[in-house]
Amino acid sequence: MEDEEALGGLLRMSLEAAGYRVLSASDGLAALEAFESHRNEISLVISDVGLPKMSGDQVFLAMKQLDPGVRTILASGYIEPELKADVLRAGVRAFLQKPYHMRTVLAEVRQALDAG
Repeated sequence: MEDEEALGGLLRMSLEAAGYRVLSASDGLAALEAFESHRNEISLVISDVGLPKMSGDQVFLAMKQLDPGVRTILASGYIEPELKADVLRAGVRAFLQKPYHMRTVLAEVRQALDAG
């Protein structure tokens, strides 16, 4: 889930080049709808925190109600330290600080998937 088109495209291309299948959404509500429709096919969610219509942390919490085991990585240029601590305690697997390098994203994705 990334609302910045260029970054979302780069993220998608990098993940697909690494062999992952990617579903995309540019706002929080669309992301939640995609998760509801495809949750049995989704192994990991990567989301920007600052999304239109519904923030990434809110989407994570809604997804967690649908699937308590949802694996999620959040990303942001800035997040309040208290909110970051809250979402990590709630089960977010990792937090990516923007700007990030694609090799960092791929490493975090692999680690989250391997952790089960």
